[in-house]
Amino acid sequence: MVTLRILRTVRSALNNRQTILLHFWSTYTSPRSISLVSAAAEQLLCKLRSGHPQLVHKLVVASGFFSHDGADRAFWNGFANATLDVMPKELRDSYLEVAPDSENLQSMFDKAVQRTGTFKDIPEDKIRSITAPTLVVCGDADVMRPEHAVRQFRLLPHAQLAILPGTDHMKVTARTSWLAPMIAEFLDAK
Repeated sequence: MVTLRILRTVRSALNNRQTILLHFWSTYTSPRSISLVSAAAEQLLCKLRSGHPQLVHKLVVASGFFSHDGADRAFWNGFANATLDVMPKELRDSYLEVAPDSENLQSMFDKAVQRTGTFKDIPEDKIRSITAPTLVVCGDADVMRPEHAVRQFRLLPHAQLAILPGTDHMKVTARTSWLAPMIAEFLDAK
């Protein structure tokens, strides 16, 4: 069962706290493809979803910005002069845990800073055009404002919303006891 295999992958990723996981597909040919995306992957996913909707059956979007007004200006400005020493420890540790070559940490960091620093807002009509059922997840103390998650939820025609209490950006994927059953129920729903 594809859903069960995906759920195991999600649980494994969440239990291993691989917060740098951007997205994955069950298979590109499966009619039940699913994506788990973070803020960094949402732009790519919107392009894929609008160009190849058959590849994305359901979405789980965790802390996924679609516009700059989803976070404080200081967050975006911080990428202008970001250095590796300000990288959150959780992200650094997650990368080093799974990276085949730890020497690539600086390169990964530089790419993430460049990608986030040049983020372009996704127009609301693009968000509205995503018809795949979507679970929008955000922490109540996330970098992405909960109001932004609510706005995203309202724009998506077939969305569900989960705002996790007492949860900052780095703890969203650590909430496995909450997320695993939510994601399982979402994936198994017809």
